Amino acid sequence: MRRPSLSWKVVFPYVNQVLDASARSRAFLISKIGTFCIDRHSLAWFLLP
Repeated sequence: MRRPSLSWKVVFPYVNQVLDASARSRAFLISKIGTFCIDRHSLAWFLLP
C-alpha cells in the first residue's frame, strides 16, 4: 500500500497537466460550439415568419 504513493507523486503532475490542458481545450470547444449553436438558433429565430 506504500508503493503506489511514490508512483502517484510522479504521475500526478503529468495527469494534472493533461487534465488542465484537456479542460482548457474542452472549455474552448464548448465556447465555440455554444456560440455556433446560439448563432444558428438566432438565425433560425430571425428566419421564422
